[in-house]
Amino acid sequence: MEKENNKITFEEHKQFGHLSKIFNDKLVKTAVKTSNQAKTKTEGRKITIHENESIKALTKLRDHLEEIMFKDYPDKAKTGIYYGER
Repeated sequence: MEKENNKITFEEHKQFGHLSKIFNDKLVKTAVKTSNQAKTKTEGRKITIHENESIKALTKLRDHLEEIMFKDYPDKAKTGIYYGER
């Protein structure tokens, strides 16, 4: 029974999904801006690599949480909670 109490609620999934979409958008926009502002191509690539790693990590987390959501709430879950329009 204790394990059930530690489960992410469906409302928490919706909240995190919303926030993760906003954060992902900000990361992508920042990656574009900073790579465009770099003084050299090498500097731009370094910045872009770090930001792409952040975006990949966030995507991996979103994928994992989405899997949990579909497992725990198959009747309510939908892909749009973690991906799609805000």
